[in-house]
Amino acid sequence: MLILGTIGAVINLAVLARVWTLRSRASANWRRRAVPKKELRSERLQLALAILTLILVGLETWTHPMVHRTGPPPTQTGTIPPRNH
Repeated sequence: MLILGTIGAVINLAVLARVWTLRSRASANWRRRAVPKKELRSERLQLALAILTLILVGLETWTHPMVHRTGPPPTQTGTIPPRNH
């Protein structure tokens, strides 16, 4: 699921970048129109959600090994192990 979320967010960012690039080209001047506020809000929301998705995936990847440890539990430092007589 993390891979799918990452792929979706990256594709969304690439599509938004392409839309903004095409809009700003000089060859698009003849058909340029004012972008409706609703469309601008939608694009900003998509950008924010894509970035948030990438941040959350990064945090999950970073913290997952800390929360779900495999192997022996960490030893306590400063304790003296019991002696066998």
